Amino acid sequence: MSIPLNEVDQYIAGFDERTVERLRVLREIAHKVIPDVKERISYGVPTMYVGDKGYVAYFAGYKDFVSVYPVHLLPGEYGEKLKPYMSGKATARFPHSKPLPKELIEEIFIGLLAAYNARVKK
Repeated sequence: MSIPLNEVDQYIAGFDERTVERLRVLREIAHKVIPDVKERISYGVPTMYVGDKGYVAYFAGYKDFVSVYPVHLLPGEYGEKLKPYMSGKATARFPHSKPLPKELIEEIFIGLLAAYNARVKK
């Protein structure tokens, strides 16, 4: 008997091996640092959320990179750290040609959780 894949598993499984590996790392980090995180597909990509007040973070896979967003919600001190990875205003893009900066990604998810908590307390 096989266990059915949820929609995020299905999303991740649709990529090549390198992208799958990196998406799994993003997902694991999010589950590690966001207490009681839940996941679903929203806007066509994996969405991490807690409670019922909306998203904490999104992540996505592409042929040459994976990305996390919306990083524009992070405080200014993230600016210099994120600068090499920025794609537009809201997306941090991590190319497959370089190792994933796992510590930075952990910080991003922690910061996005703080931004979420500040948003829902208003």
